Amino acid sequence: MKCGAALYGEALKKAEAACGMKPGNTGFLTTLGIAQYRVQRYETALATLLEAERLASFSEAGEEDPIRLAFTSMTLHRLGRTREALDRLERLKTLMSLEARRNHKQGLAFLQEAETLMARE
Repeated sequence: MKCGAALYGEALKKAEAACGMKPGNTGFLTTLGIAQYRVQRYETALATLLEAERLASFSEAGEEDPIRLAFTSMTLHRLGRTREALDRLERLKTLMSLEARRNHKQGLAFLQEAETLMARE
């Protein structure tokens, strides 16, 4: 059985391949940013997540993606950009408090992860 680091490395390779096949796909870019975050490539992860956010603002109607918002917040925190990280975390909390998002299990789990990360450091 593979450990977490090996699985994240494998996920990173798959996300890179997916982005290569469909450049500009915000879902694939978000997944790539998450994988980069998980293997502690924080600068690269931030650039990827912000690019996904930028592209999404042009192509998606409606609200922000809670998963991308959670990982952008955690990445900013890891890079020592505390104020920006907290601003993103507050946006995530507001988003997850909306009726339509209250049962979004992944969004809620990543909100909890982000809150835990920022509370202990």
